[in-house]
Amino acid sequence: MIICGLQKLSLIDYPNKIACTIFAYGCNFRCGFCHNPELVIKAAEGLKTMKIYSEEDILQFLEKRRKYLDGVCITGGEPLQSFQYADLKFFEKIKSLGYLIKIDTNGSFPEKLSEIISKGLVDYIALDLKASKEAYSKIAEFSSSNNSNCITKIEKSIQIISKFKEYEFRTTVLKSFHTEKEVIEMLKWATNVAGEKVKKYCLQGFKKSGKLISSSMEKEPETDEDYLKKLAELVKPYCNSVDIRV
Repeated sequence: MIICGLQKLSLIDYPNKIACTIFAYGCNFRCGFCHNPELVIKAAEGLKTMKIYSEEDILQFLEKRRKYLDGVCITGGEPLQSFQYADLKFFEKIKSLGYLIKIDTNGSFPEKLSEIISKGLVDYIALDLKASKEAYSKIAEFSSSNNSNCITKIEKSIQIISKFKEYEFRTTVLKSFHTEKEVIEMLKWATNVAGEKVKKYCLQGFKKSGKLISSSMEKEPETDEDYLKKLAELVKPYCNSVDIRV
């Protein structure tokens, strides 16, 4: 796994925990609203201009912060893209220091996710559910020729994660795209694939602050709290718990 960023303290990335956040390099999706374009677009340009953290850098930091942090959030980009099975040892070392591990994923690497789960090396998983099955490629911007393969992998991840002890599905809501119908179709699809209600679903409001992958997102209005609340009411029949994050 190639680590290109470290946020030393976060009160929001790991629910109800004080954590640090590790940012992994690369992503196979191109979501226009992504706030970490340097981890996605620069992936095609190489790593020359980016700071790379070694495992030892991270472990030394974690050793010093054991008294102050509960967990480590591993995000990206898509952290499982550059994850290699040799990285299981890195995860084991993090766990040996007493930390909880949270993984953020787009769901397109179910085999790697399953291996991490089977080894007991993750405590919380957040899956970014981006759109309904039919509209997924429009928001994630992978090629239409690869659509079927990506959807199959995402569905496998939904099945795996829905059986995990602690997880959430989450959606960054774009008002121009995530209509009431679209969001309901998303949750119908997820629950049908999982065979049960979503344990926890989070609706996140789109914000224009910071960097974005697509300049077209500058025209997208920020998502207001009232709209998120409206959507939350609509999806309650498909979820055990629904949160909004403005």
